[in-house]
Amino acid sequence: MKTARPNNVVTLLGLFVFVTLATAPAAFAGPNSETKCKMNKLKQAGKAGLCRLKAEAKAEIKGTTADVSKCASKLAAAFAKVEAKEQCRAGGTVAAVEPRLELVASQVTLELVGNGDSTKTASKCRAAKLKASGKQLACVLKAQAKAEAKGTAPDFTKCDSKFATGFQKAETKAGGQCPSTGDTAAVSAHVDDAYIEIEADLADLGVEDFAELREYGVGNKSLTLVDSSRTVPANGVFPGAAERSLEVQIWYPAIISPAFGQYVNAPLQTSGAPWPVVVRAHGFGGVNTDSAGLTRHLASRGYVVIAPNFPLSWLFAPGGSTLLDLANQALDLSFLLDSLEAMNADPDDFFYGAIDTSRVGATGHSLGGATVLLSGYHVDLVDPRIDAVVALAPFACAFTETFYDGGSAPLMILGGDEDLITPYNSNQAVPYSLADPSKFLVTLDGGTHMSFADRLTFAPEENGDEGICTGVFLQPGDPRPLPASGGFDPDFLGGAAAGIDTTGSACEPICPLPPPTHMFFARQHELTRAATLAFFEMQIHGGVSAARLVRTGLDSAPDVTVLSAE
Repeated sequence: MKTARPNNVVTLLGLFVFVTLATAPAAFAGPNSETKCKMNKLKQAGKAGLCRLKAEAKAEIKGTTADVSKCASKLAAAFAKVEAKEQCRAGGTVAAVEPRLELVASQVTLELVGNGDSTKTASKCRAAKLKASGKQLACVLKAQAKAEAKGTAPDFTKCDSKFATGFQKAETKAGGQCPSTGDTAAVSAHVDDAYIEIEADLADLGVEDFAELREYGVGNKSLTLVDSSRTVPANGVFPGAAERSLEVQIWYPAIISPAFGQYVNAPLQTSGAPWPVVVRAHGFGGVNTDSAGLTRHLASRGYVVIAPNFPLSWLFAPGGSTLLDLANQALDLSFLLDSLEAMNADPDDFFYGAIDTSRVGATGHSLGGATVLLSGYHVDLVDPRIDAVVALAPFACAFTETFYDGGSAPLMILGGDEDLITPYNSNQAVPYSLADPSKFLVTLDGGTHMSFADRLTFAPEENGDEGICTGVFLQPGDPRPLPASGGFDPDFLGGAAAGIDTTGSACEPICPLPPPTHMFFARQHELTRAATLAFFEMQIHGGVSAARLVRTGLDSAPDVTVLSAE
């Protein structure tokens, strides 16, 4: 009996269809009700802004005070009409938007006072510029609404051109008698600020948005990068190595539907490149993929994320995992940034022209948190390319106040107050108090140590900290908690001069008895994704919605407390 041969034509056709679907940009399904609400409110806010500045122009000609009551009532009526029809976000209200419009009208009016000339010609020039400013605000908000409808980036080219032409026309008509000239940029900045704030008001983004919203599919590459300039020291039975070989994972925005999740070697998304970078450091006995939920999430929001297996602290380190190679781990992160710079400059490299190492974030968990703190602040190990540091439950109790004087990158520390491995007070709260501004401490009520990483061996509702304590640190008959260990060589990481307490005198004992309740993994990881992304968006992109979440949005959650100093 003959075995039927596969139909190769059909097989190849199916493969072609799969690859085509996987690599095609995701089709925009059209705006939902929330987006339609935002679109309509953007337009109405623009109309209200134009109305206000027209009223200011009219008052300028008449020499009276502007009457904006009709502008305010029309905006309220328009917003109420939209809210009756669409599903709207709670924060995008008239009460939020109206003060923005009042402020920008005031700012533009003051900007155009100039030399205070009140002649008829001067007043007409000011009035013309006020109208042009109102049209600019209406135009950019309408352009944003149009982009929301299409799922694309807004194009302000025509708005800017018309605005510049309006100012130039006003000055030409005044024949040199405008009370101010060359003020286009200053007025435009006020309009832009108003646009940004109004867009953020109407977007009203919260934890769920920053934790779940995705813009790009994610590609993934596995590479081995070798630093021949540095060695791997001996470790137990391991004799050491003449060069440092780093197994790395790289996640990046890809031309693949977000529905496909992560796809190995997917085509690189170049629209929007070059992408900023995040370096990620694993913890003691960890691996470069043990926070893939976070690294994939960052890549889906427009970052190239690179994570190494550190030679002597990862799970399968020769001679056993050790923290004594910490200084080299910080230098490993710098080597990875050097490597990305080389890739970006190489015309034959996959990442050619797609990586921007002038915009860099660093994040790490546990011992990886200590690693990124070293890269961000240690006097000898600091990498000035790092713009922001997010340390997740870091081992930081050995760092004194002097330590933080070595760098100035903004810092966010995330900690759970039920952490059994790097206890919260000595490793998160006290280090926050010692660090220099700008700094944020995000405390998760009931948060644990292990839930900052992915669930690799623990059930979703299990306290992973207790599993680590009883499976790694505690032996039968050991007391609880275990005394903190110090006793490093006095010159470890530079010793006292570099802000290192080698005795570990500030470190709390580890593995106390577990609490009766704790924050479940899903919630802790959601908060971690949201806070980490928002902090990088705030510091690297200047995102207004992100800054709002970091400064006030996180703290409004019932299970989160935020302290800050900027």
